[in-house]
Amino acid sequence: MMHGLPCLSTGEGPPLIVLLVTPEAAVPTGASRRLTLRMLRPFCERFTAPPHTNRPGLPSATTTAQLAAVHADAIRATFSRPVNVLGLSTGGSLALQLAADHPELISRPTS
Repeated sequence: MMHGLPCLSTGEGPPLIVLLVTPEAAVPTGASRRLTLRMLRPFCERFTAPPHTNRPGLPSATTTAQLAAVHADAIRATFSRPVNVLGLSTGGSLALQLAADHPELISRPTS
């Protein structure tokens, strides 16, 4: 867990927070775990990719902004600098909300 959020870290390098919105609040297991790790394999050569899922016990009426705040708290508590973020599927909406509400936590490429 990362500050109360289930996560599974894989790879080496700077963090790449992968936002997965799943029906269950848990680290993927079985076939779902294998699929998640296979999907993240290309990123793992350059990043440590801890996929995040929902915090256990969140009410079903939790808004995207509230969920983004939960992830923002976890990022603040775990990292001392902005991080890379990747949202998959519905996690993309969560990544956008996180970037809009907490832009200081998101790493931006330099040109």
